[in-house]
Amino acid sequence: SGKYSGRYPAGPSTITITLDIKSVENGTVQGIGERQGTDQSGQRFQRGCIGSFPLKGTAKGDSIDLQAAEKFGGSGAECQFRIRGTVSGNKIVGKIGQNDIELTK
Repeated sequence: SGKYSGRYPAGPSTITITLDIKSVENGTVQGIGERQGTDQSGQRFQRGCIGSFPLKGTAKGDSIDLQAAEKFGGSGAECQFRIRGTVSGNKIVGKIGQNDIELTK
């Protein structure tokens, strides 16, 4: 449980991911995720797959698999989110699509 955040580059922009893991019970994870983007000048943008979403997933040993429980995004976007990785201390290290990410508590 806890709040984790990290970022990865996406072309000239940076994507920031925040995962607020509310509960982990019997291998089932629930929480809230958020995806934000900033352009090269550091300004936040609202286009595309940006926003908050309910989070669900599984945890087994040090492996974690989390995804958006429903589609999200503004302007009719039907965005999805999934991270697969490992938990080590106060970090989650994994991949979102082809992007490597390290989230810290």
